[in-house]
Amino acid sequence: MKKKERISQFKLPHVFAILFCVLVVVAIMTYVLPAGQFARVPDEATGRNIIDPNSFTVVESTPVGILEVFASIPKGFEAAALIAILTFCISGTFSLITSSGLIPCLLQNISRKLSKRGIVVVPLLIFIISLLDNFLGMPELCVVYIPIVLPLMLGLGFDTITACAVVICGSAVGFSSGMANPYTVILCQQLVGLPLYSGIGLRIAIYVILLIVTCLYTMRYARKIQQDPRASACYESDQLRRQSMNQSSDETIVLNTRQKLAGIFAVAMFIFIITGTIVWQWGMAEMCGMFIAMGIGVGLISGLRVNELCVKFIAGCRDVIMGVLVLGIARGISVIMTEGNILDTIVYGLAKMIGSLPPAITVLGMLIAITILNFFIYSGSGKAVLIMPIISPLADALGITQQTAILAYQFGDGLSNTIFPTHANYMATLAIADLPWQKWMKFQLPLYAIWFVIACAVLIFAQLIRFGPF
Repeated sequence: MKKKERISQFKLPHVFAILFCVLVVVAIMTYVLPAGQFARVPDEATGRNIIDPNSFTVVESTPVGILEVFASIPKGFEAAALIAILTFCISGTFSLITSSGLIPCLLQNISRKLSKRGIVVVPLLIFIISLLDNFLGMPELCVVYIPIVLPLMLGLGFDTITACAVVICGSAVGFSSGMANPYTVILCQQLVGLPLYSGIGLRIAIYVILLIVTCLYTMRYARKIQQDPRASACYESDQLRRQSMNQSSDETIVLNTRQKLAGIFAVAMFIFIITGTIVWQWGMAEMCGMFIAMGIGVGLISGLRVNELCVKFIAGCRDVIMGVLVLGIARGISVIMTEGNILDTIVYGLAKMIGSLPPAITVLGMLIAITILNFFIYSGSGKAVLIMPIISPLADALGITQQTAILAYQFGDGLSNTIFPTHANYMATLAIADLPWQKWMKFQLPLYAIWFVIACAVLIFAQLIRFGPF
């Protein structure tokens, strides 16, 4: 077999296989790496417990055995329970909304009005979603956006990958540039004593650059799919979806009074949910409850019988089972690291590695180290509390400004979220869209490579200009 043929036939392993291999490797690491811990101390500025960077001590080894490896999977499901339930609730609810005729009618009208200018919707939605995450820092809302964006993209002649790119990449651009992200930039500035919202000028420039690059990349792909739908890796499944949404029908869909009232109720509930998450700081449990209420309300108002309502809700849940399973297995990785007491050891080791690098590329070492950590700890705020007390004094010792160190943290934490299967919110988004991680990676890896090069260039520039105030 020729080399080119072997390359063309290569397929990424199933995401379950990849994650299980990672589980095994991390378990082996608990035998190889010394167990260690940092002391946690309360921080008055943030009200959180942060680590004392000078307190690392080696503790008694607690290696994880074969039984614990398999037990980490159900423990991971337990840890990811709320995001998994939210995924089921959203998918079930939008199954009811679709069956009521609301989404097919909306799509038919939008598709007819934008049939010749549909491509403009792609950058517009990326901009809106990125701007929201710039200030809210809530990638959790991606699971709310995707059921709305997906049928719209399909109706305009694009595919599932385009829809996920609009939502996930838009969110990542806003989250990573972080003009005012409260969970990364603002928290990090609090932890190191920088004025809040300082350095926003450069962050605006970063946001514009990442936004333009992302829009151009996604639009290029979307145009290709629009011209040749069979070029999509999701062609067959998308065709079935279009048929189920009556996209192939030339008949005009007209809503009756009950369906119109159901639509008004759905919009009102959607606004209520967004408001609750932003204003009242709702968590996953409250969002789950409100989506269930939305689904029940839409179903009953539109005229569905109770049994029909239950069947259609369950059918929607069935579509995301694969993605929910991925969430649970991915969280098992952090379970093993915690039980094996190697998480702090890895953080300590990465900090030592950064300190040994030549000063000129130390900031790039920070970026790589934080990216590695992001595979294991997807929470932006959780990772900040863990690593910034170490990164901050290290930056001072190496002549790197605190603002530049935070910039490295933003990029390392935010951009790689789009490719790591351990990021719960984005994996839940792929699950709701029924897009396999392997297919998503073929689209996203080249874009991530471009983002990474931009991040490296920006960090070198920030180091040269002494990005501050300090």
